[in-house]
Amino acid sequence: MPKKAIVFLVENGIQIAMLNLGLWEMLMVAGVALVFVGPERLPEMLRFLGRTYGKIRAMTYDIRREFTLEVDKAVAEERTRVMQERRAEMRRRIEEERQRKAQENNETLSPEPEYEAFGMEPQQSSVSPSEAVQTDTESDDKTS
Repeated sequence: MPKKAIVFLVENGIQIAMLNLGLWEMLMVAGVALVFVGPERLPEMLRFLGRTYGKIRAMTYDIRREFTLEVDKAVAEERTRVMQERRAEMRRRIEEERQRKAQENNETLSPEPEYEAFGMEPQQSSVSPSEAVQTDTESDDKTS
């Protein structure tokens, strides 16, 4: 009968086993560590190993996160480029269709104006927010 691995991480369907150790093997390793390191230094060594393991996990998480962000950024840039190409192609087709219809109807066609983004600036109000609230409450009192 094959040994079962202790699975400690399942990510994207991939299982990673922890050293393929069973209970008796882990107890044997603990006993050997106790003999070689000694009971006085064993807690200190385990604490050091735990902290080191935590630091390594944090570093791998940061690397994975940075990699994911870079990939997402590249994908977003590619999508933007494709959308801009599609938009330009659609505008070209629309312009060609306008010209074709104008030629069929023997009309003169003025060129389509270029797209310009609106200058979106917030509107300035002459009434301050506190005055607006007072005016609203006064009108509510009159209607009640």
